[in-house]
Amino acid sequence: MAEPIRVIIKDDSGTATITSGSKNPANTNKSPNPQAKKNKSAAMAQSAATMIAMRSINYATSNIGKWTGNTSNQTQVNNVKTAIGYGMAFAVNPVLGAITVALDGATNAIDMFYENRKNQRISQEAMSRIGGKGGYRKWVEN
Repeated sequence: MAEPIRVIIKDDSGTATITSGSKNPANTNKSPNPQAKKNKSAAMAQSAATMIAMRSINYATSNIGKWTGNTSNQTQVNNVKTAIGYGMAFAVNPVLGAITVALDGATNAIDMFYENRKNQRISQEAMSRIGGKGGYRKWVEN
């Protein structure tokens, strides 16, 4: 290992020595700031409380349909939660919000397409079982 570089400066007021690579002894004995520790503890407690509150709200809003037996209310609650999520995404970053909405729209369109194909197949199979006629075409898997 190489020796540290020492720079010695001499002038009328005295001599100063600067050594590179060495620690400044004045900074090694500093005690940690107790206020910083207290702030860190408070931030961790607030983060934990926020996480517990968010999980509780999510649990309650996700089970409204199960508890009330009303799937229409559950659908409305889910739509409101989705709209709030989009609003928060736009508030944080408008580009990220736009990308989120576009991706959700695309995945919903794909899901609807496959759900419609499945329903058409089920309908055609039911019609063929009862001897249905009238221009129904047979389902062909691609």
